[in-house]
Amino acid sequence: MPIQIRTVDGARVPVVHCDQCNQEITRTDDGRVISRGIDIATPHFVHTACEAAFRATQTTVQESMSLGAFIASLNGLAR
Repeated sequence: MPIQIRTVDGARVPVVHCDQCNQEITRTDDGRVISRGIDIATPHFVHTACEAAFRATQTTVQESMSLGAFIASLNGLAR
């Protein structure tokens, strides 16, 4: 599921849902971003605890990084 933008108390904030359990990932240290190799164009977002179950459903080798590192890399692209 892609990152969604919500307005909370007048501020726009990113919201990420787990592609395994469909619950919101509320902390960057509890999230993983999984992609097919270096193809980060179609990332999947999962809770750390959901990563193994999600990977088991995939037919290709998947790379992963922490949600925090992924967001930091997006911030670098904006410059």
